[in-house]
Amino acid sequence: MSQALSTIDPYTAIHQQRVAQMVCLLGEKMQLNPKQIEWLYFCGLLHDVGKIAIPSTILSKPGKLTNEEFSLLRSHVKLGYEILQGIDLPETVSDTILHHHERLDGSGYPDGISGDKLSMEASILGVCDVVEAMSSHRPYRPARSQQEIMTELNEGKGKKYQPQIVDLMLNMMGNNELNLCFQGNGLGEYTEPRQQANAISGIARVTTAKLY
Repeated sequence: MSQALSTIDPYTAIHQQRVAQMVCLLGEKMQLNPKQIEWLYFCGLLHDVGKIAIPSTILSKPGKLTNEEFSLLRSHVKLGYEILQGIDLPETVSDTILHHHERLDGSGYPDGISGDKLSMEASILGVCDVVEAMSSHRPYRPARSQQEIMTELNEGKGKKYQPQIVDLMLNMMGNNELNLCFQGNGLGEYTEPRQQANAISGIARVTTAKLY
C-alpha cells in the first residue's frame, strides 16, 4: 500500500510508515497489549490510504488550497474507510482511520465527534499524525521546530488532544525517543513481519480493484 501511494505522493508513503512506528512506541508507553499495538500499527500504516483517490496536483500543491480543494482533501478519511470495507481487518482499524482527524472539542472532521465518543485509538493516531506532519517538510511550508510542535500539543492538551497522550508524547520528544522513527527503516522491532506484509499486499490488490 505504501508503495502504491508512493507513486502518487511520496511524502504520504513515508509519513504513514513513520506514524506507524510512532503509534507503536506510544502504545507501549500506554501499556497496551500486543494485539492492540499490532492493530495500531495497521492504522498508522493505512491511515491516509484514501489519498490514493485524491489528485496528485492537490496533494503536492505548493500554494494555499482553495476551499473546494481543501474539502476534497478532507474527504480522504471517508475514502480510506470505504476502501477498507470488506477487507479482513477489525472494524476498529477502519473506524480509527475514519476518525483520526477528530478532536476532543468537536472541531475535527468528518463527523465532529467529541469527548468520550472519540476512541483511544483515534486519539493516539491523531496526535502521532500531527507530530509527524509538523516535523516534516510539506510542499507548502518548511518543517516545524520541536518547540513549535510541543507548543501545539501543550495548547491543545485537554482541548483538542487527550491529556494522557499529550503528556506521554511530550516526554518521548523530550527524551529524543522519536529519533528512530525518522531514520531509514525505523525501529527494528516494528519492521513488518511476513504476515503483515502479505496482508498489506492483499489490501493493495483489493484497493486497486475498487478504484479501477
